[in-house]
Amino acid sequence: MAELGLTPGQVGALLLIDANRGLSQTALGLALGIDRSSVVPLIDRLQRRGLVRRAQRATDRRTHALELDGAGEAMMTRLLPHLQTHETRIAARLSARERRQLIGLLSRVATG
Repeated sequence: MAELGLTPGQVGALLLIDANRGLSQTALGLALGIDRSSVVPLIDRLQRRGLVRRAQRATDRRTHALELDGAGEAMMTRLLPHLQTHETRIAARLSARERRQLIGLLSRVATG
């Protein structure tokens, strides 16, 4: 993802925010497996690039809802084909059964 100027952590954050509009910073950190002290600078960097915005929640003004900004939407359009190409390349030597098995094992690790 270097050609898009993104780190793996930033890619993960963008994907999660895109799939879970209004996600809190705390929930993002839990999903990524990183602590709050790492989430804040990650979001700050994405926000400076215009990829993400923090919106005030009407129900709880102490937390922010994370949303993709205009540039974030455009980045997702560019990012998804790169991810597909990457996944195809790394799974090229696996059979369909092996790919399903890998995804199942990764899901078990991720849910822990």
